[in-house]
Amino acid sequence: DLSFSGLVHRVADLAGHENVHLRFWARLSSLQASGRAVVAVSSDGNEWQVVKEFTLAEGDGLYHLYDIDLSGIVASDSFSVAFYSQLAHLGSQWHLDDVEFVALAP
Repeated sequence: DLSFSGLVHRVADLAGHENVHLRFWARLSSLQASGRAVVAVSSDGNEWQVVKEFTLAEGDGLYHLYDIDLSGIVASDSFSVAFYSQLAHLGSQWHLDDVEFVALAP
């Protein structure tokens, strides 16, 4: 089995912020049907909500900017984001850059 799994998890203090968006650049190469790349968030570190699941078409090897509206999720002082991958083979790669939370003006 040459599959590869990975998890990157970060916590941020977003208490008091509204209209929060998660922005990042991502490049996914050679995503196979049996592979998976997802972004999930949590206000409490226990209950997780998937906010982005990458598709086969997004595995084109090019960088794309993603802007995910998190305004429907309660911001907290221990708001978590997780990037999880289970890639089908060693040739699959997922690169993440410039990950940030942005509070937009209403």
